[in-house]
Amino acid sequence: MATGVLVVGCTGALLEAYDAADTSRCIDTTSLYAGISSGTINGAAWSPDGTLLALALSVSPYLAVVDTATGATVELSSNPANAGNGVAWSPDGTRLAVAHGTAPYLTVYETAGWTKLTFTSTAPEGTGQSCAWSPDGTMLAVGHVTSPYLSVYNVATGTRISLVGGNPAGTGLGVSWSPDGTRLAVAHSTTPFLTVYNTADWSKVTIAGGAPAGVGRACAFNIDGSRLAVAHATSPYLTVYNAADWSKRTLSSNPTGTGNGVTWSPDGTRLALAHTTAPCLTVYSATTLAKVTWANSPANQGNCCTWRAAAPLRVAAVAPNVVKDDAGAPASRVHRIYRRANGDLLGVRTSSAGGEYSAPFLTGMPVQVVVLDDDDGAVYNDKILGRVIPA
Repeated sequence: MATGVLVVGCTGALLEAYDAADTSRCIDTTSLYAGISSGTINGAAWSPDGTLLALALSVSPYLAVVDTATGATVELSSNPANAGNGVAWSPDGTRLAVAHGTAPYLTVYETAGWTKLTFTSTAPEGTGQSCAWSPDGTMLAVGHVTSPYLSVYNVATGTRISLVGGNPAGTGLGVSWSPDGTRLAVAHSTTPFLTVYNTADWSKVTIAGGAPAGVGRACAFNIDGSRLAVAHATSPYLTVYNAADWSKRTLSSNPTGTGNGVTWSPDGTRLALAHTTAPCLTVYSATTLAKVTWANSPANQGNCCTWRAAAPLRVAAVAPNVVKDDAGAPASRVHRIYRRANGDLLGVRTSSAGGEYSAPFLTGMPVQVVVLDDDDGAVYNDKILGRVIPA
């Protein structure tokens, strides 16, 4: 069964997050970070280490980078030029790309100081809609409005790679690299709605199973590259291909509206689709493509989704929140917080001189708090606090 955190960005500045083990809704945008109260979350991406969540926003500041341990937003050197539509981290986490409206349509940040990087002298020709780094970080693909609709850049030189097989037929709304980097998929606005390239020679792959039924909105390869999921307009709204022969897989039942975002769980067992019509999120078993029962659903239209393997997410105070020594007095002690259900380490903290502590993780998740001996001070017994539920 999939674990971790599934995040869905929605219309109305809502950010819905779910603990994939129990599918309880965990947070919304107002409890995750301050300052965003209107607009739409168009894109979302976890940093490789899972500590930061980048959000492409339709209103200023157009990009929010959230520290998931504190809920604070990172201070950027300056904002993107206009509405953010897609966002992607480099594999090593040192750069963050944002596809956006208004020239230069693509902004890349160096994450060490959050300064803008002069990336290329040949910007995309129109509004950036999506972006994705190759698995080795040597290339950056950007889907955009206006021909050629897809720009693939050599990161080292900033030069654009020639698409020998020809351009996609319309606006590149979603891009995804296969895990081995040998293929690049583009979901786009004009028939055939999906184009896949062999990156060895940039020839187009023949999609034997046929095109998706409508405008391609997003796409994603699974963890081993054996399947490609495409979110699109027009029923069935989600199409899954076998990448070996490009035949289509059959869903047990369709989602209820246009697919806008698609993501596979990191362990490869689940496939999630964010879509326009209630319940706005549908999750499938990756093996059977049967719908998985999901306890809660987004309050508004789902525009994007992203799945993170690690468990911690948002700040929540732990109760009881005072560590005491053997004599019952408040003490400064190192403690570790574990998820009670499966033993995942959620955080390591040191209580203050008054014994107070708090920790970041999913609201309502039962945990075990293990209070450790002070290595350099007095010898105390280690303590295990039983079933602790965050406030």
